[in-house]
Amino acid sequence: TEPQLKSRTRRRDTSGADQARHAAACDRIRNSLRDVAERMRAGYDVKQGERLRERKAKLEQQRRAQKCR
Repeated sequence: TEPQLKSRTRRRDTSGADQARHAAACDRIRNSLRDVAERMRAGYDVKQGERLRERKAKLEQQRRAQKCR
């Protein structure tokens, strides 16, 4: 039974690391979306607006794919 305990412990450690990675990825996406929103509020020309909207859509898609809250 001892090897089973070790594998369970490893799995928990990996799960914790996975959760931390997921949380960090969600934070990065959230911060990037906040930055895009700030830039959009500050005003922009047509070309820059197109880039900002594309970036926002891409980040929102990543947020959905990562299942961030």
